Amino acid sequence: MQERYTKPCNDCRYRALYTAADFVPGSTASVTNLRNYTSALLVANTNNDNSSLAFTTAAPFTSSTDLHLSTGLTPTQLESGGASVGVTTDIDAHTRPGPAGSVNGGASAPDMGADEFDGVPQDLNPPSISYTPLSLTCLTTARTLSATITDASGVPTSGIRLPVLYWRVNAGAWSAATATHMGGPNYDFTFGAGVVVSDVVSYYIVAQDNAGTPNVGANPSAGAAGFTANPPAAATPPTTPSSYSIGGSLSGSFNVGTAQVYTTLTAAIAAYNTSCLTGPVTFLLTDAAYTEAAAMTINANADASATNTLTIKPTLANTTIAVTGGSATAILTLNGADFVTIDGSIGSTVNSCCPLSAATRDLTITNTNTGTSSAVVWVQTTAGANAATNNQVINCNLVGSGVTQTLFGVGSGSATISTSSLGTSNNNNSFINNNISGVQYGIYSQGASLATKNTGTIINQNIISTSANTKGGIWVGFEDAPTISCNSVSNIAQTSSPDVFGITLGMGTGVGSTTFAGNEVTNASVTNNIIGSVVNSGTFSAVGIAVASAASGTTLIANNMISGVAANGTSGDIGSVSFLVVERVQSPMFTTTPFLCKEQYLVVLLPLKHLHVWQSPTRQSRS
Repeated sequence: MQERYTKPCNDCRYRALYTAADFVPGSTASVTNLRNYTSALLVANTNNDNSSLAFTTAAPFTSSTDLHLSTGLTPTQLESGGASVGVTTDIDAHTRPGPAGSVNGGASAPDMGADEFDGVPQDLNPPSISYTPLSLTCLTTARTLSATITDASGVPTSGIRLPVLYWRVNAGAWSAATATHMGGPNYDFTFGAGVVVSDVVSYYIVAQDNAGTPNVGANPSAGAAGFTANPPAAATPPTTPSSYSIGGSLSGSFNVGTAQVYTTLTAAIAAYNTSCLTGPVTFLLTDAAYTEAAAMTINANADASATNTLTIKPTLANTTIAVTGGSATAILTLNGADFVTIDGSIGSTVNSCCPLSAATRDLTITNTNTGTSSAVVWVQTTAGANAATNNQVINCNLVGSGVTQTLFGVGSGSATISTSSLGTSNNNNSFINNNISGVQYGIYSQGASLATKNTGTIINQNIISTSANTKGGIWVGFEDAPTISCNSVSNIAQTSSPDVFGITLGMGTGVGSTTFAGNEVTNASVTNNIIGSVVNSGTFSAVGIAVASAASGTTLIANNMISGVAANGTSGDIGSVSFLVVERVQSPMFTTTPFLCKEQYLVVLLPLKHLHVWQSPTRQSRS
């Protein structure tokens, strides 16, 4: 490759000229080798350019003065070899990909370079193979995998050239399953018969195209090598093929502990993750203390339902769960799991806000990791966007490693734990009657966006007041119809950033005096909460209940007691605002009796589009 300057200059010389003869892709030897230069650009990876090519032939320009491309009927990678980057016309204003009226089989993608021309494409790439991997099954008969396989020169639809799926059981020999063409780019593969419970079936697909010299590729592709055609095959299988397990059925109540069916909670959860549910499952914790070797993840189970639930429950008072060294994520993660209940009470008392009724809290879950992006319990949408729904974390003591360390007591979001974590459709999850301490924020739940809010979240009867100097109590955003009732939030105190709050609906830590925008929460019910001692002694805001403006819906805020809100905010901050000002209360200010169920009058100062102001025994609606 060389570049010649054609404009007049005083000293026209080639500088740093790299020729094809001096280009060795797999080596950085010789200062005249272009690989030496490209490797210097990426010191950490000296193999960053092994895929480059060097050509000694001239570029196929029409002439030395006409730089339009002209390759005739000779196949070339220049035709349809580019990628769309948003440029829709070439140097002649011809449409890209194009040009219009192309007859040589191209125009499927932009041509490489500045000129769109009607060339014959040269296919040097293997087919694109995509499919949704098969998941756990209890079936021991054959299964069918559907795949989409495409290529610029086409994919065979019959005969020995058809795509092939290679599979094996455990570490056995590989077997071949030839595809059945289902029309268009769709192919089905039937395989996997003759397995038993606990077997693991591994598989991968190899396909070739219709090019004169077939291009052959695999999915998964990493590690696959030694490709041959007719039929398509790989002498070396992928390093990590796709796989699925053969599970047994699971239903009933099982003891977990020393000399029990499952000796550890980790083992019990592993059984749940790899079993087919045929009814409700209960894991009864029979030991007083569980110190697990690693953090535990409850995964999505395809059989989970309102009938096929999972409940984890202690049998002894003062039961504890911890992980050696704690967890940088969470002690228990519900990863796309549905219908899971972590119930920390040994009794059967039903929690109720008004009249007040609360179950015992006999289970303590502790995260001792000192990281600042962790939780005690975390409910998350999977990386593949599988939501976690209909779960409950109730009647537990959730303890973090300190108010400057563990981020949340319990939270719901994405697979990344942070104050900007946004879950997708984590609906109908409940956090009820938990005592939360040693964390930066008590409870957190945020949906994905205005259009994709979480729905049906319930946050009731939690105590977030045990530890001093926390940053916030209850934080929700992008939620529709959450219920936040009968919680006790106190001891919120900071000496600097961030803004602090008792309860925030959509505003997070961005509480300002000029805007009430945030992650909109609609149709919320915030009632009967006690919020006291929310203080920022630095130059930031402190708020009892903060509500971001909403474009729709009706939010009810009623019968909440707020006291002890103080701050020294500077310009742009809200110094200290309760937002809900109690005008008449029939019980003592600091009582812990259920006075909030009695008659009170509350004025809401924060503007909303629609808001109910409750004055017992009648309701008034104001806009």
